[in-house]
Amino acid sequence: IYPTVTGKTITGNLAAPLISLNGADNVIIDGRLNASGSSVDLTITNTSTSSTSGTSTIRFINDATNNTIKYCLLKGSSVSASGGGIIFLSTSSSGTVGNDGNTIDRNNITSDAAGRPVNVIFSSGTSGKANSENTVSNNNIYNFLKHGTASNGINIGSNTTAWTISSNSFYETSSFTPAASVEYCIIRINYGSGSNFNITGNYIGGQAVGCGGSAWTKTGGYNNTFYAIFLNFDASNSVQG
Repeated sequence: IYPTVTGKTITGNLAAPLISLNGADNVIIDGRLNASGSSVDLTITNTSTSSTSGTSTIRFINDATNNTIKYCLLKGSSVSASGGGIIFLSTSSSGTVGNDGNTIDRNNITSDAAGRPVNVIFSSGTSGKANSENTVSNNNIYNFLKHGTASNGINIGSNTTAWTISSNSFYETSSFTPAASVEYCIIRINYGSGSNFNITGNYIGGQAVGCGGSAWTKTGGYNNTFYAIFLNFDASNSVQG
């Protein structure tokens, strides 16, 4: 799926997934004009600020495997803390293996003007059918932390293992002013049984890609806990660069 003219947008205001890859395999959503070059010409956004579980821009569910989302501008505003995000890898109640082998690569990912999300990318799978071997790479993730609510960039929850998170840039394009004394985390892996995670070459900070521009700063009077990378996992993991 790719645009054949420039500047196309897929949008909706749904307390649900805007796009649900339900048991889908081998789907490629490529935001480049005619799937060629390097320019982003497709915006996909869910403007809903709902806390309803499942609210997301793109959801993977029920053994959605080997799908690729690349070169898109992805936006969302879901405030579901445990069942949503701009990108949401969900459960596999009717599947057998989990949502595996999916790739999120070379996208620009940010909040919609409707509001900031609680999670940018969130995964919480099914026992015995973990969401595994997924890759989040080369994305620009910016202006995403929610001012008055604890929030995350990449949030890896239960029944999720063996991901690659590499060469992503996380930043705010201007000084960040919290509205409450809440916790922020950029990359959170919080699954004690998870293993074989590869976290490498990510940039956290600055006001542009690759920690470019001015420093990422915080203003205002609130005291906030900030984790660049929070890790609670099992064995055979690698964090580099």
